[in-house]
Amino acid sequence: MIARRATLAALAIALVAAAEGPRDVHEILRARWADWVGTADRVQVADLDEEAARADIRGDEAAACAALIQTLHYLSRKRQIDHVDREPLLAGSDQMIDRVLTGSYKACVRKQGKLPTELWVEGAPHFKAVSQSGDRTGDCWLLAPTGWMVRHRPQVVRGAVEPLGEGRWRVTFPSKVVVEVSAPTETEMLATNALPTLEDGLWLPVIKEAMGAVLGERNAKKAAIESEALRLNGGSMPRMMEHWTGHVSRTMRLEGKATIEEARAAIAEALERKALIGLGTGKEPAGKIPPNHAYAVFGFDAATDSLAVWNPWNNDFTPEGESNRENGYARNDGLSQIPLADAVLIFRTLFIETDKPFDATKPSPKEAAARERRAADAKAGAKP
Repeated sequence: MIARRATLAALAIALVAAAEGPRDVHEILRARWADWVGTADRVQVADLDEEAARADIRGDEAAACAALIQTLHYLSRKRQIDHVDREPLLAGSDQMIDRVLTGSYKACVRKQGKLPTELWVEGAPHFKAVSQSGDRTGDCWLLAPTGWMVRHRPQVVRGAVEPLGEGRWRVTFPSKVVVEVSAPTETEMLATNALPTLEDGLWLPVIKEAMGAVLGERNAKKAAIESEALRLNGGSMPRMMEHWTGHVSRTMRLEGKATIEEARAAIAEALERKALIGLGTGKEPAGKIPPNHAYAVFGFDAATDSLAVWNPWNNDFTPEGESNRENGYARNDGLSQIPLADAVLIFRTLFIETDKPFDATKPSPKEAAARERRAADAKAGAKP
């Protein structure tokens, strides 16, 4: 009887909390600041790394922690602000920062009702699930080729994830890289996944965890980040393409470097092979299109000499006026038609899957150069 009363009391408390709605995000941050940040008067993303990886942070607190992580990512990428001071954050006195924080918190609370427990919904990955959380997570380099794979080679994605039981999975990429991971924490799932991703099961969050583990094995800076999910903020699209295809990616520099004829020929040859094609913008693209962003090419219309370019935001956009470089390009479910003459000026790089097998045991040129620098520094430090 006592146990039954305790259970009923706990249920009543939960029902009251649900009826009252989520707690205020500022209240949560004030209560948890010392535990999450310590005595510091400012916070950076790195300060929340260990908290993101904690499985005991749940409910409203997980939503608040995830919202703060998203806010800090947004400020870093869009405003070049690398920290937020405690007082204006907790008081909500900086309108711009508070607008981002409260908006992210509300979105995270909504996502909590969709947290997945099964690996697949209806037994397969769905294209709508590949959606970036706005522009606050920095994982477009992973999502662009993943979306292409789900659309064109879904069986490869389906076969990449194997349940091991007890909340663990084995992920085997076509590059023959094999990783075993646990499910992301609640904070990680809320901070690094869009609602459509969570509605489609655990498969994409698990793949993200796996790639975070791969980055940690190959990059010392990434390895220093405790949360594997947060390691995905910035990465290499051609390397992700290589993991998904098992083939080396070829890079062609655009922005006026390659001619339109060279780009057209390369794209036509790749499409003939049904190869994965990616595009990347630089810091200041010559047109109204998101900078420092990864895209996938879904097709080419010879009649209009235009590319079908997919943005992993996977959303809609209607320009004011005609679709062009000045106004931007109409987007439906992330897909835009962009004239090739514009594309070779707007995009910085074109990435194409080749037929050459990719050897994941060999470092990329960038990784090799970094290893050489570390070895040289170590050797110099050892000199008397």
